[in-house]
Amino acid sequence: MIHNLLRRLIKPSRHDPALGPIGELGVLFDQSPIAMVFRDHQLRARRTNAAFRRLTGLPDEALLGRRPSETDLGVDTALIERTLARQVISRGVPVIDVHIELMVAGERRVLSWSAYRVTDNGQVLGVLASLTDVTGRVQAVTALRQANARLDLLQRAGCQIGTTLDVQRTAVELAALAVPDLADRVAVDLCDEVLHGEDPCQDPRIGSGILRLRRVAVRDGKTRAKTAYNVGDLITAPVTRPVVIALLEGKPLLARNRADVRRQVPYAPAQAGPAPGTCRPRCAAPAAWWSSSMCRAG
Repeated sequence: MIHNLLRRLIKPSRHDPALGPIGELGVLFDQSPIAMVFRDHQLRARRTNAAFRRLTGLPDEALLGRRPSETDLGVDTALIERTLARQVISRGVPVIDVHIELMVAGERRVLSWSAYRVTDNGQVLGVLASLTDVTGRVQAVTALRQANARLDLLQRAGCQIGTTLDVQRTAVELAALAVPDLADRVAVDLCDEVLHGEDPCQDPRIGSGILRLRRVAVRDGKTRAKTAYNVGDLITAPVTRPVVIALLEGKPLLARNRADVRRQVPYAPAQAGPAPGTCRPRCAAPAAWWSSSMCRAG
């Protein structure tokens, strides 16, 4: 039925009582909620429907008679042309539910692209392609996958971290689990007093303004960046340092770049911030996390 419909839309005949007036067939094609475009065997657009024009934001004047590469569709038109010419038209192998990304009105959308060859009595007429917006479905699947990954990470954290009272081993376990699932790079420091069996460090804002930390773990997944401190090094950190502020405040500091760190921590040197670890009611261990998209300290 669709083959005959397309043949008559392209080469209309006024004498077809089985399918009715050609105008009615045009209405069926044009009012379909699925974006469709018919291209001839040279991949030139011969007909589009309203849904396709809405989706691309282009009128027929900018589409008809042109190949994909001659139209600004915002996608890899060279790949589309190769697929249509070599796979769909030449071999008759359809494209089914291939996801492509397209910017629509400044918003990223995910589209399901399908295409199949149209023939009439063995003669190749061209190819019919359809586009369906599946952004919501893809986002739901992605969110579910991320949620499952977080649950898996939490389950592994409960089994792998803190299985002993050795705080240095716990720090190493934390860094090992965090990279690469949570960060590209992690550094964990402990208050030096803890490593000597003393109570966790007092608030340095009351005394010298300097916090003594010992680097106990570093894990680097892909940054390969040089670090100012290696495992075992003593770090004297002023209270203006992001890692110390996050530790004292008891909440993480998030920064996407160095300028973001400066905005959140006035007069602080540019670096990633920490996520706090606590022992009793006092601070004990900050951890700094780096990723390609964000710095997190806490």
